[in-house]
Amino acid sequence: MYQIEGKLSWANVRVMLDRHIILDAKNSLAPKTFRLKKGEYLLEVEYENHWHTTEFHLNIAPVPILRSP
Repeated sequence: MYQIEGKLSWANVRVMLDRHIILDAKNSLAPKTFRLKKGEYLLEVEYENHWHTTEFHLNIAPVPILRSP
């Protein structure tokens, strides 16, 4: 399991894996969780800014696995 999270400011972002859209967001980005099998992927990010300054942050990371003792 992986999670995408970030900050867009006044902008749109689209994230694609192997040419398939996995995230399409406007002005805000709610965390999204998804599964990936082991392997190599083509990651593409489209960013469209709608303001004269910008702040952009995108993080894709494994979701921590909690184990019971």
